[in-house]
Amino acid sequence: MKPTFLTARGWATLFVLPAVLFLAACDSNPVDDDDHDDHADEIEGIAVMMNGAEVWRVLEGEVTCATAQCGFAISAGEETPLISVEFLGHEGEEIHSEDLGAEFSLGHAFATEGIAEFEQHSEDGKWAFHLHGESAGTTGFQLRLLHNDHADFTTPPVSASNAIQITVQ
Repeated sequence: MKPTFLTARGWATLFVLPAVLFLAACDSNPVDDDDHDDHADEIEGIAVMMNGAEVWRVLEGEVTCATAQCGFAISAGEETPLISVEFLGHEGEEIHSEDLGAEFSLGHAFATEGIAEFEQHSEDGKWAFHLHGESAGTTGFQLRLLHNDHADFTTPPVSASNAIQITVQ
């Protein structure tokens, strides 16, 4: 009768199989470099409000304006009333901004610097701002929902034909 010893193949199976099963059960994907949760995935648009009324909205890339001029007109040296934003889902439903974590903020860009200034005051909240007229001219304007160092949502680029326009007189 032969003594019972594991062969090399037996030892390999004994150690390799559990290791393979353990690694397969892990939830990491080295190909996926997305190191954050499914934040803001449902945000498809933004509604911009001033004086309690919607001024314009962007939903799935389509810009809709309340007036013929899609943007804001400001006098040099003056400031707009408080402007606030509401984020929108696929069907245009409001997504509550308080559901977004502290790592989210409101960003912006202008096509031309020096025409208007974007101002936020802590007492107005992180989803509200004013535009201040600096010097006469017109510039494209973009709003961005920022998550740490990248944008999760943006209005059309400042150079796009459907960009929001800021006119300072």
